[in-house]
Amino acid sequence: MAVGLMPGAIRWYVDGALYATRTEWSSITMINGQPRQNPWPAPFDKPFYIVMNLAVGGNFAGDPDAQTVFPAEIVVDYVRVYDDI
Repeated sequence: MAVGLMPGAIRWYVDGALYATRTEWSSITMINGQPRQNPWPAPFDKPFYIVMNLAVGGNFAGDPDAQTVFPAEIVVDYVRVYDDI
């Protein structure tokens, strides 16, 4: 394991700079109509997809207006996923 990396963490980098780290999460499964909390390693104990989207509005740039250029685009050079288990 590389120095400074911790198992059970998700880290997001933007242009090589650490943007955010998340070390606690869970998922919820409905069983017989009742929610059940699933601790680590859920939801990563099942196959999943990484979804990337370009959201419009919100706190980052505000709601779109007449000056907003559409269509917008997001440019991603690469996505890396490491499994250090």
